[in-house]
Amino acid sequence: MNPHTKISVLIATTIVAAGCISLPSATSSPGIEVVPDSRVSLSAHKARDGQTLVIRGLIRSRTGRGGVSKGHIHIVVHDATGKQIGEAVKYHPALGMRRRAPRQIRFSERFPGAPPDALVRVERHSASESCEAESEH
Repeated sequence: MNPHTKISVLIATTIVAAGCISLPSATSSPGIEVVPDSRVSLSAHKARDGQTLVIRGLIRSRTGRGGVSKGHIHIVVHDATGKQIGEAVKYHPALGMRRRAPRQIRFSERFPGAPPDALVRVERHSASESCEAESEH
């Protein structure tokens, strides 16, 4: 094998391996689980507004040029015992697929009466994927 070919193969293998090792970006605050997604960077945080739990977050395209198809954010709230006490689905348009398409979208959802120690799970689904919340509506 030609030495230049060997170097090219080594570089290509390194790039592919590095891409497989890097984890999707997902950030959150205590008491909130953000499920990583390879197509988007998703962050979410809990806040309080009196007796209301507020979940705020941001979704950004990770794919760059190709963008991300439309989809939805699925938010589920449980009390400390694990009982589900709230659920919401927030739809979002395609991200970065056209010149004027948004590169990021903020979302927010309110859960009145949710306790301060509530546990929250936030996950993004593409438009072709469904979640349990949609089958109940």
